[in-house]
Amino acid sequence: MTNIACLKCGNFDDEIDILGIGEFTKDIGRLNGLGFVAFKCPCSREVQYQILESDHPLIKEDNKKFPKSSSQELSLDPKFNTDQVIEFYNELKKIEDINCLLSKCYNPLKESERDFLKSPFYQESQLIKLFDLINKSNNERALIVTLDRYKILRAWKLLGPGTDYDLSLNPKDVFEQAFNIDDNCMIYVIDNLDINIKSLEREEIMKVNRLRQAGAILGIKFKDRLHVDGNQFYSFKKLNLI
Repeated sequence: MTNIACLKCGNFDDEIDILGIGEFTKDIGRLNGLGFVAFKCPCSREVQYQILESDHPLIKEDNKKFPKSSSQELSLDPKFNTDQVIEFYNELKKIEDINCLLSKCYNPLKESERDFLKSPFYQESQLIKLFDLINKSNNERALIVTLDRYKILRAWKLLGPGTDYDLSLNPKDVFEQAFNIDDNCMIYVIDNLDINIKSLEREEIMKVNRLRQAGAILGIKFKDRLHVDGNQFYSFKKLNLI
């Protein structure tokens, strides 16, 4: 699931103010089922927009409120106060057509590869996209991503079949590139290994905690391990496995 994140500072979810959400209908064929959110971040107070997947909790929750056959009238959700709703609708008045809205929305699918690699990696979905971009085979692999303090990509290393590295995730392989960069770095691991994330073996938990401990000793932040399973991904940190 894509986090809702400010592209200026990286704040996300509970740190931003959601003004309102909307959903594209079948009249917009290429976007049918997708949604969008309008929000403000304390860093700038500018209204930002972002495309949401059809299975995003905000879209699912919004769909529960109205039967498909009913006419949808303005309904105040307890999470949104009246001022937020009014501001959302005032912002929508500035949008002339669908192309105008899309030009304001952040949509990872629209980014060129070059722009994508040069952009800050604020969202987990960006790291998953990077993994898909680099690992073009169906092999089980792990990607070590090194970001600087501004979350700009500084280095990456692919582990597994067809590379020079095995999948043991030993600290030397994981921290080697960050150790040689003269900046405060952070590390993410993204993998598609054949593991059961819902019933994880003790060895896998020990691997990530060994990396967290090694990072603390080296002064390099080990941020998270993201596991890709089909069209979904899971965060070890959010599952309290780190």
